[in-house]
Amino acid sequence: GLGAKMLWRRGGYKDVPLSTLLSANISTLKALMGSFEPGYGADAGVQYVARPNGNLTWSLAASYQNLGDVNFSHDIADTIPSNLTAGGSVKYSLGGITSATLAYDQSFLLTSTDWRKRNHLGLEWELPGISVFGGIYQTYLTYGAAFDAWLFRVTAASYAEELGGMAYQNGNRRYLFRLAMRLDL
Repeated sequence: GLGAKMLWRRGGYKDVPLSTLLSANISTLKALMGSFEPGYGADAGVQYVARPNGNLTWSLAASYQNLGDVNFSHDIADTIPSNLTAGGSVKYSLGGITSATLAYDQSFLLTSTDWRKRNHLGLEWELPGISVFGGIYQTYLTYGAAFDAWLFRVTAASYAEELGGMAYQNGNRRYLFRLAMRLDL
C-alpha cells in the first residue's frame, strides 16, 4: 500500500544562548517556536498473510514511513526523518468466539538508536464486543481496551514514549481515548 500525508508542525530542538533565555519574553518565545508550517510526506508498506488452517493466521509486514524525510516550508520546524519498520504476528481464533494475537516489530531500522527503543511486543485478546490488549513499547508498559457500542468503537489506552536518546532516560506517559464510527457495509 501507499499513502500520502500533509502534516502541520512548529518548533523543534534549538540551541538558545543563556542571555536570550534570561531576557526572554512572550515575543522571544513565539519567534523561537515559529508558526505552524505544512510538510508533505508519503508512506509505503507491504504485508504477507498466511492461513495454514482455519484457526491460525500469521503475517509478516514492513513499512517505510516518511519516504525521503518530511521537510517543512521553513527551517524552524524540525524535519521528520524516514523510518523503516518490520515485524510479524500470529493470531489464533477459537470458533469465532475468541481470538488472541501476538505481534512483534522493530522500528527505526535505518537509524542509529538504542536497540531497546526499537522493540515493540503486544498481545491482544478479542471477545465478542470487547478487546483487551497490552505489551511493551520502547521498553515501557502499554495497555488498554476497546469495546463496540453499536455503530461506535470506543478505545482507551495508555503508553509511554522515550523522549531521550536512550532507553529509560526520559519516558513520557500518554493516554489515548478514541471514539470511532463504524459502518460495516
